[in-house]
Amino acid sequence: MATEATVDRRAAIVRAAYELVAEHGLGGLTHRRTAERAGVALGLTTYYFGSADELAGAALEHAAALAGEGLHSWAERIRATDDLPGTLAELILDRIDDRLRAVADLELQLAAAHRPGLRPLPLARIEGLAAVLAGRVGTDAARAAVAYVDGTVLTALVTGERPDRDAPAAALAALLDVRPETGRRRRPPGRDRTVEQVIGDEVRRIRQASGATLAEMAVRTG
Repeated sequence: MATEATVDRRAAIVRAAYELVAEHGLGGLTHRRTAERAGVALGLTTYYFGSADELAGAALEHAAALAGEGLHSWAERIRATDDLPGTLAELILDRIDDRLRAVADLELQLAAAHRPGLRPLPLARIEGLAAVLAGRVGTDAARAAVAYVDGTVLTALVTGERPDRDAPAAALAALLDVRPETGRRRRPPGRDRTVEQVIGDEVRRIRQASGATLAEMAVRTG
């Protein structure tokens, strides 16, 4: 039976490995670095995790567990809010501000892209968030919103630029087909637009507002 000290030492090693993955990527994770970060003897890291893959797996499982905890918190706020786009925008900013967890989550997704066996770990959060949102806005809009959330977080981490609340709130209101002034959908969930329809509507709205053709828009942004 594991003693409390054994559990604590193992937990410290896993936490240290998780932090190193977030800071340096999986390629920067080693037993020696982990031991130094955790403040334990090198031999303990190899005792609990005999290979680099085992150590990386423990770190990624820890990232998935933290993502699951975060999902429960998000679900509570999503179910309680009358302003879904605004609340999602605030949650996006919270995630960007928690850089360690945000980067670790992205490392988990990247690892799963290379190792199919890991896919259930990030999918638990992705599909879980989509399921929570689907109860409010329907399946198609929920999936589009999850993609927008993750894309916005990734962009902020890459550019180092934190958006203000209004920009993602407005984009999500359009994506979810929600009236900003009421927080309610323009149509019931059973009549969801597809992602392609959402994009098409946004392109038409932009063209009407600017008077530009698609060719002119391409020149301006090329």
